[in-house]
Amino acid sequence: MILALENHLISTQLSSLDDAALVGLACNGREEAFDELVQRHSPRIHAVASRIVGREEAYDVIQDAFISAYRALKSFKNQSQFTTWLHRIALNCCYARIRKHPETNNDLEMPVEVSDARAHPIDVMERRDLRSALERALSEIKIEFRETFVLVEFGDLDYAEAAIVLGVELGTVKSRMSRARGALREKLEAWGYKP
Repeated sequence: MILALENHLISTQLSSLDDAALVGLACNGREEAFDELVQRHSPRIHAVASRIVGREEAYDVIQDAFISAYRALKSFKNQSQFTTWLHRIALNCCYARIRKHPETNNDLEMPVEVSDARAHPIDVMERRDLRSALERALSEIKIEFRETFVLVEFGDLDYAEAAIVLGVELGTVKSRMSRARGALREKLEAWGYKP
């Protein structure tokens, strides 16, 4: 009972720390600090990976990304945000997975909306159909447009953070986002959807 209480207190304290403090603790051997970073960032890394390599491969990418991040943690210099550094590692893991298994990049995953459970069944079916079409369209656009779109729309990065992750200029991110949206719109309209 006392151990459970201590673990709860440690968990509560760690969740209140920012990423930089957690990285510092993890570098000093506090594994629970790295566990907090994993819990905090896994959903966004999964959102990005599942839309680049597909849902089946995304779990392996997440594992590879966090293992790589853990091994390289002492080389992280806090010159950028931890989340942008981690997204870059995740993208590198996505690319490695695509090179190893180029044929598995066909089961992209779109989020299911929470409101789906309370909506009218026809509305739910229409949204799912549109999500399915968007998944297909996303898998057919150029990878640099897809990765940029996914980082911004599903990774919750702003344009400046996406530019850092991708190693490109801010204007390039803006251009890629515009081109990605245009390409997606064009494909969806060709298939009879009005995005």
